Amino acid sequence: MTPKVLIVDDLEDNRCVLVDALEDEQLILEKACDGEEALRKVRDSAPDLVLLDVVMPGMDGIEVCRLIKASEATARVPIILVTALGEDRHVIDGLNAGATDYVAKPFAGQVVRARVRAALRSKLAQDTLQQRNDEIAQLNEVIEQKNRKLTVLTETAHRFVDNVAHEFRTPLSVIKEFASIIEEGLSGPVTEQQREHLKFIEGAARELAQMVDDFLDSSKLKARTLRVDRRNHAVASLIEGVLPMLESRAASRRIGINVQVSSDMPPVFADRDKVARVILNLVVNAIKFSPEQSTVTIRASTRSADDVEIQVIDSGPGMPPEETSRIFERFRQVGEVSRDGVKGFGLGLNIARELVWLNLGTLGVRSDVGSGSVFYFTLPALNPDHIVRAYVDRLAEHEEPPVRLALLAVRDARRGDLESVRRFLVATCYPMDLALSTGDAIIVAGVTTEPQRWAQRLRDRKKKKEDTPPDLDLVVDELGCWPFAQRSKFEETLLSRFQQERAVA
Repeated sequence: MTPKVLIVDDLEDNRCVLVDALEDEQLILEKACDGEEALRKVRDSAPDLVLLDVVMPGMDGIEVCRLIKASEATARVPIILVTALGEDRHVIDGLNAGATDYVAKPFAGQVVRARVRAALRSKLAQDTLQQRNDEIAQLNEVIEQKNRKLTVLTETAHRFVDNVAHEFRTPLSVIKEFASIIEEGLSGPVTEQQREHLKFIEGAARELAQMVDDFLDSSKLKARTLRVDRRNHAVASLIEGVLPMLESRAASRRIGINVQVSSDMPPVFADRDKVARVILNLVVNAIKFSPEQSTVTIRASTRSADDVEIQVIDSGPGMPPEETSRIFERFRQVGEVSRDGVKGFGLGLNIARELVWLNLGTLGVRSDVGSGSVFYFTLPALNPDHIVRAYVDRLAEHEEPPVRLALLAVRDARRGDLESVRRFLVATCYPMDLALSTGDAIIVAGVTTEPQRWAQRLRDRKKKKEDTPPDLDLVVDELGCWPFAQRSKFEETLLSRFQQERAVA
């Protein structure tokens, strides 16, 4: 498109000189003889550049310049002032009013043309940049709209999963209850063959209940809505909590459960329920593929000064190397259908890996065809230095810029009730936020793309009565925020503040 230049001067001779200087520049040249006409033409014809005389009767060029720049519609139009040689005051006033450049009378044609070209190049670059910014803004709005729709769809999908799982639980409970009533002979004599059939029904009902749990946990893990409560635990107590359920499962297959826990085990930093779920998934999987009258071993030992390892050892058929490399993928099935005739979703081992990851550990398997399998996972020992390093290492595995690392100190100002603070944080924080208890505060670490809103999110949630325990006077102090590339500084500050808080306590 051919650029349009408006020449404003009260003297016809001056206008003609400027026209002559620019007539070979492939421009559309328009003229105005006073300030009023200039403002009208700028408003109506949208020139790409204005050559504006400073000294004119009535409204002078400085005032015209101010008015052009004051209007949002015309503020980006560049203005070159035309002034008498030596009138520095006019030049200064004009540039302060928003003019782009100036030329002095008497005109030098080459100078006029050079400055007009430069101003038009600048205008073209600004227009192009503005156009790109407008396009980006439109795209961002489209993306934001789609994100809002996606959020609604995701929430709807998760509600659907929760509802379906709930609806499944009711008939499953009825099936298990009535199968138990029949097996106990409460509704009449039961033959041995019927009793054997009932065992199949009960086993299948248990497997379906496990599938429902897998379905729910997988949905929550994908949505990052699974609540995590990492605390100090003795390893033996973690295993003992789930052992009765495992022994019941194993008894139906006439399989023994052997637990081996070293006497010198250090406490670990983990979420009890998540560890129990990992052990349950691994042992149930081992029971499925172990021969009758065999033994599944749960062995816990100190792997290093910083980690504890829990192994689940079976004597099943084992797996080839190519299978062990894919076994933890979502919807990946292990071997053949279990003896109960129920084939799961293939989520159990994937969920176990995700839960171990949330507990700052690793999950793996060693197996050979014909020699059984050893599934193992680690948990961090109660060592703040190692816990922080493991936490940052986990974040580095999947978090990328522009996320920032942030630290908060959260306390109860009224009663110093850290347990209530912890319950609030478990209900409020994201799964990969890290909470370390000190004497009178909990240090919270996390990642965020909006540092200024991270702490505010907790302050806003505490205002909701259903989220905040009674009488909890929650105080949230911001301790700092760092780019992900400065994670070593983040680690240093976190550990330093943790030690300070413990020393004060």
